[in-house]
Amino acid sequence: TGWKRDPSDKRLLVAPVPYALSERREFLTLVVGTNACPIAAVPGYGNPERGFLRTTAVFKAALKQGGGGFEPKPTDEELTTLPVDRSTLPAGVDLAKVDYASAWVDLWHMWSDSPCAVTSNNAAKGVLFLEQKPVWPPGMLNNIFELVNLREGLQEPGEWCLDRKRKEIVYFPRKGETPENIEASLSHLHSLAEVSNASRLTLKGLVFEGASAPFQNAGFGGPGLTAAFSIRGSHDLTLDGVQVRHVSGVGMKASGDRLAILNCDIGFTGGSALTLSGSENRVENTRLHDTGTSTHAAAICSLSGKELSVVGNKMWNAPYCGIILTGQHHLLASNEVWHVMRVLQDGGALYGGYDYCVIRDNYHHDLKALCFKGYGQSGYYADEGSHDNLFTGNRSENIGTAIHNHITRNNIHSNNVYIADGDLHVSFANSINGTFVDNACYYLGKFTYGEPAGYGEFARNRMFRGKKAGQPLRAYVKDGDGNWDLQPEGPSKPVVSLPV
Repeated sequence: TGWKRDPSDKRLLVAPVPYALSERREFLTLVVGTNACPIAAVPGYGNPERGFLRTTAVFKAALKQGGGGFEPKPTDEELTTLPVDRSTLPAGVDLAKVDYASAWVDLWHMWSDSPCAVTSNNAAKGVLFLEQKPVWPPGMLNNIFELVNLREGLQEPGEWCLDRKRKEIVYFPRKGETPENIEASLSHLHSLAEVSNASRLTLKGLVFEGASAPFQNAGFGGPGLTAAFSIRGSHDLTLDGVQVRHVSGVGMKASGDRLAILNCDIGFTGGSALTLSGSENRVENTRLHDTGTSTHAAAICSLSGKELSVVGNKMWNAPYCGIILTGQHHLLASNEVWHVMRVLQDGGALYGGYDYCVIRDNYHHDLKALCFKGYGQSGYYADEGSHDNLFTGNRSENIGTAIHNHITRNNIHSNNVYIADGDLHVSFANSINGTFVDNACYYLGKFTYGEPAGYGEFARNRMFRGKKAGQPLRAYVKDGDGNWDLQPEGPSKPVVSLPV
């Protein structure tokens, strides 16, 4: 309540914050009507159409395998000093006039991001000094950043920011919205409900909406923020038709054994939609979507433990991965994942370190780098140490790297379909005894398969290349550079094998 026209900018509406603001920053979600509003940012929050701010910092270091940090290590000064490429600042943005009591910096890394408050600035030299140490130093593998939660970022209807000095909500109204008819909500609760140490319980049809989260790094995949709804240490518990939406942290965190998440809908979350750990848990016929309103590191979900069953779910719209999977003996079947990896790199519709899993009959599609080029996006990605997994009956469409096995062993990809509107790549990088057999590959560009030493068997795959899928199959030959590719002319052959 209390909306009025902003006297300094007639485009905007302002209203007093309906509760006492904490001295500590928070991630907040404004809901107007039934819509969660995007936070104002310069140039735009995860919006490549508005361009990017860039730092002139360059930090070169070797990444240690397995997330072991950098060599050499950055100094505190290198971590907290952000020199700005002022040529990337949009017109009307003056670093000396930005309200840093409200705004913060979000540094983009390759597979994570870092929200950092600004303690001071040297506007004459274009340097910002950061309060928090980012996960990676500025200029390490990526030089993109954003200024978030500031009036200068209010460029499109529906966007908003919080003016902490004036204790006001500032909103760019959509067509037809006026101070008299606008209905809005802003929650400052970090947690809406928690179930602890429960058993043999069914929760059906509950709706959780509106929650804030502390201002902090969200961790890999976005599970580190507080959850609107939590289940801890429970077993034999069923959630049926539960909805969680419009929250600034994680939608739902659940840990325990034999938990069943059925027919649920979790979306419009600041972190990941769902984190789930334990044994013999199930996620079925559930919609997980629209994550990352607080952090670009957000995946759709992070799943861990043993004997997890994830069947018949739909997952879409995330700045980072679809599913981050760890643990053993899982079943992932008949899931559809699309429009993930919208901001960051080196991940996939499915990503993780997992063993003895069956991944079958899934459909992953339409992953494209919208913001910057980096380590790429994959449809089915098994990372360091993954082993003895079976991928069969799956489909990948419009994903350049259909499969990526990195430092793995004994993974089998059989009877899958891979479709690309350009080049198609499969990979067993630094891997042992990979199997790629009886697959169908459709592509318009070139087919590449990475390091031959990673394959134990590459055989009986059907390759289609041309303007339309379904052209006659043609045999592989080596080109002048020693690479395998389809011969331009010659007899059709139904079986394709590579010597390994």
